[in-house]
Amino acid sequence: MKISPLRPRLLATIVGTLALTPFVASADESVPVGEGAVPVGEEALPVGEGAVPVGEGAVPVGEGAVPVGEGAVPVGEGAVPVGEGAVPVGEGAVPIGEGAVPVGEGAVPVGEGAVPVGEGAVPVGEGAVPVGEGAVPVGEGAVPVGEGAVPVGEGATPADAATIKLRRANRAAAQKAPETAHFFSDNSGDTSLNERLSKAIQINSSLSQSVTAERRRENSEWAEQALASATSRPADLFSRTWWNEHKPSGASSSYFTTKSSAIWWGATNWPTLARVFAIPGGTKPFAYVYDQNVTFKSDLIYVNGQPISSYEDFVASSRKLANSFATKDNDPNWIPFGTFALSTSVKTKTSDHAVQLVVDADGNIAGTYANWKNGTVESIHGRVDIDTQRVAFDIGGQANLTIETGLTNLTNDKVRVWAHLPNNHSQTWFLARMRR
Repeated sequence: MKISPLRPRLLATIVGTLALTPFVASADESVPVGEGAVPVGEEALPVGEGAVPVGEGAVPVGEGAVPVGEGAVPVGEGAVPVGEGAVPVGEGAVPIGEGAVPVGEGAVPVGEGAVPVGEGAVPVGEGAVPVGEGAVPVGEGAVPVGEGAVPVGEGATPADAATIKLRRANRAAAQKAPETAHFFSDNSGDTSLNERLSKAIQINSSLSQSVTAERRRENSEWAEQALASATSRPADLFSRTWWNEHKPSGASSSYFTTKSSAIWWGATNWPTLARVFAIPGGTKPFAYVYDQNVTFKSDLIYVNGQPISSYEDFVASSRKLANSFATKDNDPNWIPFGTFALSTSVKTKTSDHAVQLVVDADGNIAGTYANWKNGTVESIHGRVDIDTQRVAFDIGGQANLTIETGLTNLTNDKVRVWAHLPNNHSQTWFLARMRR
């Protein structure tokens, strides 16, 4: 089965977009005209019963007299006749009648039960709830549902007008609050964010046992379905033969040529990573669990209950981390994270994507993405921040598609990751380890 690089189609393959058509008053809503009022000719003067202005520039006789007939309306140059209930109409005026709906900034007219759907948009049905390890929480401080939430899930759509309004209000309140205002200032850069994050992951905290047990059950279900659908992959996927034929164009690291292809289907563990990265002894691995120890509220990200940054700054720091990849070709010291089936849908839990991930001693992430259904093959570049144990990588060099998780998360067979998409949308995706 031949798989050819199709980089421009990558993001469109994975992410749908929503196009909203603005509400515009129709041409039927024309200028109301009063009973019998007829504007005639340029600078024409109305003629009342028996009142006839005579002569060039004639003026009605009488001290200040104005001829007025029964029901007559004085009309001067540019005058607008007004009748009972008449609405003055100017350029671009929109008449508002009974039941009219004024449209404000960002307003979306919605009919009874109507759902705005754009090209590729996927309406989220009742009961679509992202859950599990690495998932984004639902409820207070949750994503996608709750105050100022960011949409997460299959085909995340732009927030509606009400959600946008709530998020703006919550962000404004957080910007004014003394304890959180600095998170929205220009002085809150990546350095301070990473310092706060580094301190937060060292706090001793415990996860709910009941929630953790439920998460494991859901992860097992997701992994089972993802791996079952991934059996349709090519038999030689990520083999040496496959690599020689489908190596992604523009790949800056030929990790595949440094060892047997079977190595990259393996895995690693925390003690190995701690030794390679010279992590101080006794340092505990921190798993990023995106609804328990990593939460979202009022446009702020919290880790172990500590405020870290605004959502926008957190995503921006993830993209910057992924873009800091810097390594030389043919580095012989690559360490395998393994090969995973990638599922981008919490609803279907299926997969026709695969990612192969490796890391070097400097914390650079490399690898390969393949979609065997549509033939897309792309390189993967990213990086590990050792101090925060945070991992971020881009697929195909597209900075608007960044995936993040924790260093120790990638030692597991079932991994929930946080995918940051364009326009400030984040989704929960899933990695299930595949075996050759």
